[in-house]
Formats: sequence, C-alpha cells, structure tokens
Amino acid sequence: FKSLIDDLIKYNLGFVEKNYFQKNEKTIVLHKSYSKQEAFWYLNLDFNNGYQVSGYTVFDEKKTAIIFLTLDNNYPYNEYDNKFFDKKTFNWFSKEQRYLKRKNQLTNEGKIANNYYTIQVFLKRKSSENFYYLGEVEKIIDYQEKTIYNGKNRIEYIFQLKNELSKEIYEYMNGYFDNLQKKEN
Repeated sequence: FKSLIDDLIKYNLGFVEKNYFQKNEKTIVLHKSYSKQEAFWYLNLDFNNGYQVSGYTVFDEKKTAIIFLTLDNNYPYNEYDNKFFDKKTFNWFSKEQRYLKRKNQLTNEGKIANNYYTIQVFLKRKSSENFYYLGEVEKIIDYQEKTIYNGKNRIEYIFQLKNELSKEIYEYMNGYFDNLQKKEN
C-alpha cells in the first residue's frame, strides 16, 4: 500500500512540475486570461488555495504580491472606487482594517507602499470570468490611509503599470465604466 501511495505522489509531483512549474522562464503572457490558480502556477508561486484569495496575496519569501481586481465590485455606492486614469495608471484599495504600520512595524500594506514587493496585477469585469494579466506595477505614484463610511481603515494606492493595457483590454474595461455611467443617468 505504501508503495502505491509513494508512486501516486511521485506521479503527481512530476505532473505538476512538468505542466506548471516554469524553471526560471517567464511563461505568463501579458493580457492573457487566467484563473486564480493558473496565475499562481505561471508565476511559480506555491499557493494551493487560489480560489479563496480575495483582493490580494503576498509572498514575503519571494517579495511578490498578486492583486486580483474585479470591476463588478465597483458599483457607485461601493467604497471600492477602483478606476483607470489612463492605459497605465489606476487606483486600488486594500482590504478593510488595514494600516501602513502596526506597532511601529510596516504591515504588508506598508511594504506595498514602500516598493518592497514586485506587484503583479490581474483584472476581470465579472465574477464569473477569468482574470486578464495586466503585468507588473512599475511604481507606486501615491498611497494614503483612508477611513471609509463604516469607520474602518483601508489604504488607497495609485499604481503605474510597466506596460500599457492592450487596446482590447482597455476597451473591455472602459465598456464596463461606460455601462456604469449609463445606469447612473
């Protein structure tokens, strides 16, 4: 029985390494669609619970943060007012009850603000869709702690991507914002 279990483990480890572990090669494709789990695999990040991620995940050992942004969460009455200012610049909010420092130590949010992490960004319009890989954040233009309507804290960042959004992704995203404005009027 032990031999069979060992063989099963060996097979599965080999399968994962062959199909998902990319030895020092960048295999994730800019503006391509990925599930959360695929995002972790193609970035060579060991995270088994990709479907339970909400918002972002940090990997201190690799100095990497992954942001998952869903536009459908951005209704006018929602405190998450994420938007793109142009094809490279957008704002993003942390989870609730987050601070830049606690007990005089930088939190994950403070580390993000201080460029500690390489930040990878994924975007989708609807919760039923996969995420589009937007690439890496080039720099943090601004950040600030904000108190929202319910008295809780969160951090608002303004990020600039290394690469411009493709025309298709930009139109896809802007179509969402155009529809939002029509509903408001």
